[in-house]
Amino acid sequence: MDRFAIWGVICILVGCGFAATALRIYALRRRFLAIAQASDGTVVEVKVEGIGRNAMSVPVFEFRTAGGEIQRTRSLMGSGFQGFEVGQAVKVRYDPADPSRAEVDSFAVLWGVALLRAGYAVLFFVMGLIGLLV
Repeated sequence: MDRFAIWGVICILVGCGFAATALRIYALRRRFLAIAQASDGTVVEVKVEGIGRNAMSVPVFEFRTAGGEIQRTRSLMGSGFQGFEVGQAVKVRYDPADPSRAEVDSFAVLWGVALLRAGYAVLFFVMGLIGLLV
């Protein structure tokens, strides 16, 4: 086995790892959205995590549950694509059984990480196939 074939196998294995995590995130999000209720919320704080181009804005938001309770929670997934501002109105999805499990209802926040990992999976699969075919 030459070095290109070895790198090809390594790339395919890395691609499998990215694909597995993308599918896991996708399944968890689908399960969450199947039970989640919608609400209107307001960003009350924005935490910036990371540095430079790797910075991600993570909103802390408040919303009212169907029972009238006010919940304050931090997004589990921030976004490098979508900046958040204090006072910004946001759509929220939350778990009625545990309202502290809530998320901003935007495509970038809900699906960005899964799509990014799926993209990396495809990239590594292609690099692996090229390595095996060379």
